[in-house]
Amino acid sequence: MTIKAFVFDIGQTLVYYPFPLNWSASYRPAFEHVARELGVFISENEYRHIVDVLGKYNTRTHPREREVSSDVIFREILAGTSLPMASLQEIKRLFYSYFSREARIYPDVEGVLAELKRRGAFVATLSDVAYGMDNAYALEDIRPLLKYIDLPYTSNDTGFRKPAGEGLRKIAADLGVDISEVALIGDERKDMECARNAGAVGILVNRSGERKEFGQDFEVADFERKGRSFFLKIADFEKKGPSLPLKIRRELHENAELSHEEHRTREILEAFFERETDFRVVRQDGWFFAVKEGLKAEEVVAFRAELDALPIPEGGRPVSHRCGHDGHMAALCGVALALKGVVPARTVCLVFQPAEEVGEGGEACARVLREELPAVLGRGAGREPAVPSTTAEKPCAGEKDATSDLPAIREIYACHNRSGYPEGSVFCCRGLTQPASEGLIISLTGEPSHASEPEKGRSPAEAISRLALMAADMNRASPMILSTVTGIRVGAGDFGISPGDGELRLTLRAENESDMKNLEAT
Repeated sequence: MTIKAFVFDIGQTLVYYPFPLNWSASYRPAFEHVARELGVFISENEYRHIVDVLGKYNTRTHPREREVSSDVIFREILAGTSLPMASLQEIKRLFYSYFSREARIYPDVEGVLAELKRRGAFVATLSDVAYGMDNAYALEDIRPLLKYIDLPYTSNDTGFRKPAGEGLRKIAADLGVDISEVALIGDERKDMECARNAGAVGILVNRSGERKEFGQDFEVADFERKGRSFFLKIADFEKKGPSLPLKIRRELHENAELSHEEHRTREILEAFFERETDFRVVRQDGWFFAVKEGLKAEEVVAFRAELDALPIPEGGRPVSHRCGHDGHMAALCGVALALKGVVPARTVCLVFQPAEEVGEGGEACARVLREELPAVLGRGAGREPAVPSTTAEKPCAGEKDATSDLPAIREIYACHNRSGYPEGSVFCCRGLTQPASEGLIISLTGEPSHASEPEKGRSPAEAISRLALMAADMNRASPMILSTVTGIRVGAGDFGISPGDGELRLTLRAENESDMKNLEAT
């Protein structure tokens, strides 16, 4: 038996927590801590509501297979209290931090992980988070160990909780190893059942020395002495090959940046290309492209990815790659790795475009490529092609006419991740795949009044409700028109005030330009 991937549970396996596995006795003390830190008052009825909601999501008493996000749980909590919804992220942070105050990494852990990593084994984690805990908090307690871990996964990443085997199978697939070559190391029955359900090897860490029959394949008392030698004995160190695109995707995901602010993102990618590939990096103002010359150097095929992310909170951070640009960038890194040491038939240009989300990066990229790509390839200065300058006939960036000997981008490709299709498949269709979109904000101003006398004011609540329903009525399947309500705000949420202002936010999408113009006019 050889093991290529070691997957570790976190709590009581890598990290010691002084709290019991069932947090129910600490619900109130944890929220008393929240109240003190925020300087707010929580009534007895509100405490009862908080305890009821947390009890509902307590997997020690109510096991579930699918993970539930922290936002879902805490929105339900706040909905029954006077705590402001605007403080959701801070309330989550304070609640989770209450249970991490005395956490410590077992002293025998780091040496084993470092040795496994040094010898070339895959190392990952798979931990069920408590009450949907965001990874920013769940992984904080193993921050000193992250340098040894290829895939720091939790149930947030896999969508499943143990003992379901889906999470472990996802890790095997992401690492490119057979599930039979994966070992799950944990301290609970559900860890061993997860390994068995997935078809992996289960290794029980039994620090107490008590007799435990959890269906484990092997058992170790700790990570030192016999435990350390056992891990090294069963590891297959012959096939090193962590998925570099996967690792770069995770690093990009953790460093998401807004349009025109993609500084760290560029640093990560440029360092990757210079360290791991034989492409030439050409830096520009706020973006870059990478080039590898082919046998037909003057024929260029380009691939494009986007650098920027969206202002959507995730894991305690205000920005996230909810549109999948981290995956797109990692895919181009994979292209570069696939071509390492290979002379392609044509020159390959990988373009990393900034500010795609705000629609402001593409034109600058096209202009620079037209002007600078010939010089980069040593073919002289660029010039505009001698063709009629109509939209239909104007060539792509860098394209040449029949009399030009300059490099030409003959084809340029981009892809978009898409749910609903089998993992690892490529989906193509004729015609349009992504519609045009516009953001719309409708602000209404009336006059506030006391909540007991709404007739004395002019509340926009009814008007905004009607507008939101009208937006849904505009939707059409083919040709596609989609009006999505992305935000509704009416007043400040004070129970004693009938609001005098409100805001409705919509995203408009349409396949046809004429339909988009009609939506805008409507």
